Amino acid sequence: MMRTAADLGLFHDKKILVVEDEVFIALDIATELECLGAQVVGPSATAQEGLQLLEKNAVDGAIADVNLLDGDALPLLQRLAKEQVAVVIHTGGALPWVYHDRFPHLPVCTKPTTPMALAEALSGEILARAGEAERLSQPDDRRLTRTIVTSPAIAPGLS
Repeated sequence: MMRTAADLGLFHDKKILVVEDEVFIALDIATELECLGAQVVGPSATAQEGLQLLEKNAVDGAIADVNLLDGDALPLLQRLAKEQVAVVIHTGGALPWVYHDRFPHLPVCTKPTTPMALAEALSGEILARAGEAERLSQPDDRRLTRTIVTSPAIAPGLS
């Protein structure tokens, strides 16, 4: 039997940034994370607001759309990468090539994806980063690869 993020209590007292411009999707993600024990930072509908939230909050992980009300999430993702925060990209369209080039290791979940599937993807990233920290002293040339998660349509027209 596979253990889930909820089983492991992985999100207990973790601060998770949610950046999503579609309000109902953002609230669904935030509610799921809170049910798993996370402290949600946001949700934010713009990259600028996400950056402002990062000024005031150290976060353990983030779920971010790439097409936001103020444009794309590139500045936000660059900041999260600099701070070595576990991130899952959640997008309704094709991922622009600039993201493939700059963040080849980030998992991408295409909409519609259930909030639990997003939480599971993020938990994998958090665990992978914890494992990387433990392996820093060991020689290992394995590279993280992009994970793409898709879900059957939950409701037509969601993107």
